[in-house]
Amino acid sequence: MEAGRPSVDSYVLDLISTPLDRNWFYEKSDGEVCLMPEGRKALSQTWRLWRAAVSPLAEMVADMLIPGAPTPLTARRNREAKGRPGIAPLPATPALQRLCRICGGSIARNRQYCPSCAPIFQREQVTAAARATGWEAAHTPKAQALRGQAQKRHHAARAQWEGLPGWLTEEVYRFGMSL
Repeated sequence: MEAGRPSVDSYVLDLISTPLDRNWFYEKSDGEVCLMPEGRKALSQTWRLWRAAVSPLAEMVADMLIPGAPTPLTARRNREAKGRPGIAPLPATPALQRLCRICGGSIARNRQYCPSCAPIFQREQVTAAARATGWEAAHTPKAQALRGQAQKRHHAARAQWEGLPGWLTEEVYRFGMSL
């Protein structure tokens, strides 16, 4: 079985890198998580891949022990007798169904969320960004009250302003005061 480990590891890595269907699992009262028949069926469909990975090596060992032994797993000798290459083409890896990270529904290959969950995720991202940048804190009722008080003070100061002092003319402004 070790000969097929790279294929199995690759498949498992692909499998766990995408969200799994929640309907595949159930939890017993003692906390044990079990695989439902739907999940077992999906995983059992990979047997051809594992057989193709292990069979050539099993037959190679059998041929070392019994030279000229039949090759029922790969049918290599039958293909060679008919003039075809002795190595059979590998079966295609079963396609993994892409699932939404929130609800577990089916999604397109280049997506992470289904159309109904994408706005929820985006809203969460915008809210998190607002918290991180301080926008949320700047828009609390207390912050708005402080801003209103500051605006009142500025408005009062503008109302009390009497204009430019008499000594500040355009000539002084442009050329500076001469001492």
